[in-house]
Amino acid sequence: KSLHKKLDDKNEKKDMKQHDFIQIKTGINHFIGLTKQGHVMGWGDNEKGQCGIETTTNIIETPTKINVFNDKVTAISVGNDHSIALTEKGDVYCWGSNDEKQSSMENESNIRRPTKYTLPLLIDENITQIDAGESDTFVTTNHGNVYQWGFQCQRFQKPRKLSIDMQHSKDQITHILRGVSHNVLYTQKGDMYTWGNHIL
Repeated sequence: KSLHKKLDDKNEKKDMKQHDFIQIKTGINHFIGLTKQGHVMGWGDNEKGQCGIETTTNIIETPTKINVFNDKVTAISVGNDHSIALTEKGDVYCWGSNDEKQSSMENESNIRRPTKYTLPLLIDENITQIDAGESDTFVTTNHGNVYQWGFQCQRFQKPRKLSIDMQHSKDQITHILRGVSHNVLYTQKGDMYTWGNHIL
């Protein structure tokens, strides 16, 4: 049963407003919200730990703070059943479903507690942007590099760096957006690159 619903009740609207959300991301049946203060809230279906709330209850009915992060969170993103967050220090946390290694390349099971993701490929780079696909995770660095793990990366058994044939040699990727089965990235020079399923 879908958990998506219209907030008709005045009390529910008031509860949502009091958290000062600046972002709310939705998966299939779960929600992750980022507040103005840099706090992260989770609610909805938590069967795979995708809400980030450690409990035996599979449904989190109201926005609940995730008390894991040591630093202010600046960005959030969600896939079907997993969630990711980026802190102001550039740390990435992943949690939820891990059936495609979208939350952890080392762990076999679902990740019920947001866990810092260590990306061994990074050398003198800082992660500046995150985006979750259906069953994978992308990050962009201050050097304009994009790294992916999860779906389509299992055969490598580690995150991979995307190789993009740029039209301009000195151009850099600024951010990437994931759809269900396609990808879009943008560069400093204003170019846009796409790939994935091309069914119109």
